[in-house]
Amino acid sequence: MGCSRCRVEPPAICCDIHHSNDFSVYSSYIHKPPALPQRSRIPKFNREAHDNVLQDVLDEWREQKTVSTYGWAHLHDLGPSLIMPNATLDRIIDCAHHYKMNSVHDLKKETGWTDADKFGAEIVALVQRHALPVTYPFARTPLRSLLSSHSNVPSPLHNDLPSPSRCPVPTKHKIKCGTCHQEGHNARNLACARHPSRIGQNKDQNKENVSI
Repeated sequence: MGCSRCRVEPPAICCDIHHSNDFSVYSSYIHKPPALPQRSRIPKFNREAHDNVLQDVLDEWREQKTVSTYGWAHLHDLGPSLIMPNATLDRIIDCAHHYKMNSVHDLKKETGWTDADKFGAEIVALVQRHALPVTYPFARTPLRSLLSSHSNVPSPLHNDLPSPSRCPVPTKHKIKCGTCHQEGHNARNLACARHPSRIGQNKDQNKENVSI
């Protein structure tokens, strides 16, 4: 209705259904990342001596890596969780107890740790060095058939099953400071000779000696 000046003309392009080619420049594709593999279900268990040894080793590694990467101040203010959260450390110990931490791929699958690609090889090496090795209580030998020289009937088959070997008892790992490299304490302990509080006291004493 109306004259040619005020009459509303129908648009040349209707919609993306009837004119899909005209809207192709506005289409977008969102790439969905692949789904992460499901973690293993770890049953509840009581930690043993080798589990505590592995925890001490991982705690020492976290402290040293935090100092070398971010400096001692970040270790003192934020703690070693800056490199590896406590939940990730506990998950590594649980998986190592059940022999499910054998590669960097296992570390990424079981923990989802963001620094697994960067430090994963070091963690797997520590786990393989300090975790309890896999032991098989019984070792099977190939079946041997003893043929009798006087008859064609084969003799009964025998299995040689040796007695199970006892698992070696892991030795207690000593805590080593990542700052002064002395055993018996960590970098945040006041007993450390390079602790900031002790360094401040030494400077004050030197000032007093100079003033005297």
